[in-house]
Amino acid sequence: MVFSHTQALTTHYSWTSTTLISSAPMRLIATSPLAVAVSKASGLGFLGLGTDISTFPSLLNEAATALHSSPIAKTPPHILPIGVGFICWGADLSTALSIIQSAPLKPVAAWLFAPQDPKGLTTWTEGIRIESSGKTKIWIQVGTVAMALDVAKSCKPDVLVIQMDMETFPSLLGGIVDGRGVAAASTLGANGVCMGTRFLASPEAAIDGGVTTARTTVYDRSGGTVGWPETYNGRGVLNQSFRDHAHGMSEDENKKLMTTYAGTGVSQIHRVLPAGDIVREILKDSRDSLVRAGSIL
Repeated sequence: MVFSHTQALTTHYSWTSTTLISSAPMRLIATSPLAVAVSKASGLGFLGLGTDISTFPSLLNEAATALHSSPIAKTPPHILPIGVGFICWGADLSTALSIIQSAPLKPVAAWLFAPQDPKGLTTWTEGIRIESSGKTKIWIQVGTVAMALDVAKSCKPDVLVIQMDMETFPSLLGGIVDGRGVAAASTLGANGVCMGTRFLASPEAAIDGGVTTARTTVYDRSGGTVGWPETYNGRGVLNQSFRDHAHGMSEDENKKLMTTYAGTGVSQIHRVLPAGDIVREILKDSRDSLVRAGSIL
């Protein structure tokens, strides 16, 4: 089963490594430079559109222009080897579908996350498949077993982005920042990994990094992003904004400070590297880790 899933991924994303490394569609952070750099290094880079898709056409054009001058070998015809990520509760579906339909090169994947109602994912999935003529594959991020099972049945996604073991669809794990994590995920049955935090420490990411994190909604509120369903929150670097909130500062005043989202693995990141070098280093380290493990066993 795992082999067939890996085979499906290498067929759909023919320029990528056997263990698929993808960069998460971090809102406002994952723009064209990051997505292009990851895909050019045999990974799959995503654009982080989030809830505001007004920049969708320009980001697609920037990526297409960059790859036209330096194309990626083995890219399927009529495909842009870049994915796009939508936060479904706030993104306008009809506008997104119109942009996908009119794009000369269809994004290779659409990452769907956080609908107000999980049933809305079916509408997103069907619409994208129709308007892209099946060229844009569907990735759906889930955080519970119940949602994973429901989505697998109702949407039949091409990829589930999950934090649990599933055998029905190709699965990619998150929360990983180095080659050891990739090796561990592979042995657990994952077909690839999604990384966000590690790419914060790259010059292509539109943000600065940090060290200590917490799950909280304060950063969304101070940043003016409201409307998230209650089941979702984000992990951010603990900065003065977080501490001021804890001490009673008003949200209006707190909006003046900056926020850096990051996962728990941020303390394991010690170097800033180009995004392409991150992909190559992690792939090498994961292979080395598996060889070491094999020699021990």
